[in-house]
Amino acid sequence: MIVCNLYPFEEAIQKPSISMEDAIEMIDIGGPTMIRAAAKNYKHVTVVSKPEHRPPCSRKCGNTRGNTTLETRLKLATEVFSTMSFTMQRLQPS
Repeated sequence: MIVCNLYPFEEAIQKPSISMEDAIEMIDIGGPTMIRAAAKNYKHVTVVSKPEHRPPCSRKCGNTRGNTTLETRLKLATEVFSTMSFTMQRLQPS
């Protein structure tokens, strides 16, 4: 299981006072790499990339001795790819 919080990039770039340098510093490198690799291997790895997914995942793991279903792993992996895709679209020039 991989549990990872990403830097709040979306929130940071919406602030009118943020400089380009500060925005660049908010670009997470290691987190996205780790969760994308975990999501790619969803058949064997559970990846939790959003804080709101922790409680339900924790309950499921607690009830199944740490195991998650393939359906749960695929759902969480899909969420990772959706998040990464949205973030990449936001980085594209207008």
